[in-house]
Amino acid sequence: MTTRVLHDYPAFGATELAALVSAGLIAPSAPVEAALARLRQTDGVLRAFTACWPAWAAHRAGVVGRALARGAQLPLAGVPIAVKAGSGVTAPTTRRLLAAGAIVIGTTAVPVAAAHPWQTWGHTARGPTANPWRPDRVPGGSSAGSAVAVASGVVPLATAGDGAGSTRIPAAWCGVVGLKPTSGRFPGPDRAGLTVPGPIVRRAVDAAAWWAVVAGARELPPALPPEGGPAGEGRVGGVSSAAGGEPIPGLYPPLGIGLPDPFGLSDSFGLSDSFELSDPFVGRERDGGRLGIAVWSSTLGFASPEPEVVAISRAAADRLAAAGVLAWTDVPVELLDPEAAWTVLRAASAGPWTAAAGTAAASNAATVRAHNDRCLAGVFARAHVLLTPTTPNRPHPHAGPGEIRSVSLTWAFNLSGQPAVSVPAGFTADGCPVGLQIVGRHGEEGRLLRLVAALERLVPWPSPGPDQWTG
Repeated sequence: MTTRVLHDYPAFGATELAALVSAGLIAPSAPVEAALARLRQTDGVLRAFTACWPAWAAHRAGVVGRALARGAQLPLAGVPIAVKAGSGVTAPTTRRLLAAGAIVIGTTAVPVAAAHPWQTWGHTARGPTANPWRPDRVPGGSSAGSAVAVASGVVPLATAGDGAGSTRIPAAWCGVVGLKPTSGRFPGPDRAGLTVPGPIVRRAVDAAAWWAVVAGARELPPALPPEGGPAGEGRVGGVSSAAGGEPIPGLYPPLGIGLPDPFGLSDSFGLSDSFELSDPFVGRERDGGRLGIAVWSSTLGFASPEPEVVAISRAAADRLAAAGVLAWTDVPVELLDPEAAWTVLRAASAGPWTAAAGTAAASNAATVRAHNDRCLAGVFARAHVLLTPTTPNRPHPHAGPGEIRSVSLTWAFNLSGQPAVSVPAGFTADGCPVGLQIVGRHGEEGRLLRLVAALERLVPWPSPGPDQWTG
């Protein structure tokens, strides 16, 4: 079994690996070794990581093994994960992942403003992070490296943060799943409340596992020392290692998390509506057995998306309707471009608001937000979900994005706060991934997770093979 995991590792999901480790079929160190080997294989081409902690990861694998031997139930036992640079292992959501048995192998690339003027590009000392499907294109950002690490099979789960689409956009452009929970659901890094932590994964079941662990935890594990692995670690694929403190294990209660079924999650994980991972059609709405009523908008009232991107994302949405998972209804979606409101709110969060409070910009921003909130309230009064393309454009070349704003279909929901997820919809004729965005009512992440699982079941998404993206 260990030999198979090492050979076929890129195709394994987080819950599959955790089930094998929890059952004693493989040691917690086996997935870690496979992840580090995959990192070495892909780093020369993709450059997804800015730091790697092999010694610390090996140590944490030992900690997980000892916890399992004592009878601990760890939903993410031995699962290698990556964390977005800047968030680190001290973030509350990451602490919960560690407490569930996940093992961080390193940090992933993000944009650096001094190196380029846009946010869809991952920066490393070895060159830009490349899109795994089109290396001549950017992966999207700011969670660039996290999306690439997941899409290329280095890790099955990576942490991300979404302030204007920074989880959903790279997920769309790398052909994976990216979830932005309801704003305010978890602590975020900015005072404006725009940025929400979330996961990037390949499998619907793994998105649900992240939600179960992070949202279902009864209380946080102990606070962790500063980010980093033990001093003196070596290098992996030319990636610098980290030095510093070591997290407190926190691998068992007070979290109170159990795993009665390694391939399903019960209400004890904090998932409502009887969500069952092994069958995404369990827990449908009562109106004809559907998962809800849906509205489609390709523009939100103001955007100008590429026709091919619209066609591919709409085709994915229509699969859900054709299967009876969703039913369409017509509700006008006429939002105003949220750029002014988003910009004013972000600027205000960076410093005192009093100087700008009476300006024309602030007044205009308030008008835009009020209009959009009314419009979205009308939409969600008549429908459970709103579906759009995740981005108006396909991944752009490394030279720059041109005039199109990749955030035009995502950042409205950072302002309004609804949960949203990007799921793989297909590929353009020139081989670029396209994402379908599903936006839900406040607090209804469970419905989104069921829809992701339903779409994956209808048309399984490509998984990386052991020989892809190596160099």
